Amino acid sequence: MKKIIAWIIIKYFNENLDFRARIFNILGFLGVAAGLFFALFSFFTRAGVVMIAANLFASIAGALLIWRANQTGKFKHFFLITVIAVFVILFPTMFFAGGGYNSSMPCFFVLAVVFTVLMLEGRQRTIFTFLEIALYLGCCLIAYFHPETVIPLATEADSAKDIITGCIIAAAVLALAIWQHLIVYDHKLIQLKRLDRERAELFGNISHEMKTPLSVISTYAQLMKNKLESAHSVAAMSDTKGSIEDALLIISEANRLSLIVSQALEVTRIQEGSMVKDKKLCHIGEIITGALSFHFADTSAGNNQNRIDLKIDEGLPPILADAPRIAQVVVNLVTNAIRHTKGGNITVSAWDSGKHISLSVKDTGKGMTKEEAALIFDRWYTGAGGTGTGLGLYICKHIVEAHKGKISVESESGKGSCFTILLPVAE
Repeated sequence: MKKIIAWIIIKYFNENLDFRARIFNILGFLGVAAGLFFALFSFFTRAGVVMIAANLFASIAGALLIWRANQTGKFKHFFLITVIAVFVILFPTMFFAGGGYNSSMPCFFVLAVVFTVLMLEGRQRTIFTFLEIALYLGCCLIAYFHPETVIPLATEADSAKDIITGCIIAAAVLALAIWQHLIVYDHKLIQLKRLDRERAELFGNISHEMKTPLSVISTYAQLMKNKLESAHSVAAMSDTKGSIEDALLIISEANRLSLIVSQALEVTRIQEGSMVKDKKLCHIGEIITGALSFHFADTSAGNNQNRIDLKIDEGLPPILADAPRIAQVVVNLVTNAIRHTKGGNITVSAWDSGKHISLSVKDTGKGMTKEEAALIFDRWYTGAGGTGTGLGLYICKHIVEAHKGKISVESESGKGSCFTILLPVAE
């Protein structure tokens, strides 16, 4: 007996089977058992030959469907056959032959609809689900208005037993189906988390490995440019001018690729939850002035002919923040403003908003539409121009939110943009 049970489990319930196939087998075996049980119940309660025959037929048909489906592997065909033969044809027959809505059949109607939703896909699922609901509702209405079409159970006690038994079986089958679904869901969730962790680790390792050769390329290109500039100034050689331009191009592209790698690494840190780690009391004014003086010392020629103005209120209360990360946000926003503004003004402001410190970066550049502004913080979104990686503002948003702050943008096409950040004042 143990060998038979083990063989059934291996053949019909192993994890290599598709989820729907396993549910089909589980519900099929339970249906066979339920059919046999109700055949015996109908016999002892003298429910009639039709009811006994219908239950026996359902059990035999269910067993054959399970066997044939697993033999051929064409489960989708047998899902449809089950729905049509058992739920659309057999169940309504059993409803009228076995007590109507004063029996267990309404419970099995519910079970049939759930089974249809679980087993079928696409248009088939929609069509047959609504068909069954309409059919079962029609059966109940016919039984109500024309009670003579229903063969009642012998006694009130038989009806009560039939309803209780049907409720227990239907509840057990539904619970088993949901339990099986949750097992598969949990297993897949664990696999996805593991794959996501492995992908993040691989991505991080690749990014780290790429930074070293990029640094070497950039360093040696800079050295080459310096040597060429020295040779050009000493010998006034005309052919060195083109070489200097080539060296500058190498440096520029190496820096751009280095930025892409750095941003990819930042995304990995976001996914790992290690983006913001070292929060300390600091002042937003010092962070802004330090970041701008280091990255944007030239206020005109090196910044696309833009003028950068600072408007920082005095006596601002401190914030609890990872200062380098907030500086990264400021640099990113100013860099974006420079990229989209030429010969204009970029204003970086900070003021006290009560419980928050407000920080804004406003430009007089080309601005953006409302549709673009709604997507600007999404990962990989590069805007209508398609420049950059689409990661800079996505990273900024996560840094700000990691500080329990908010970032927003107001913009109008042709009239510039204003990015505003709210950071909570340190308690």
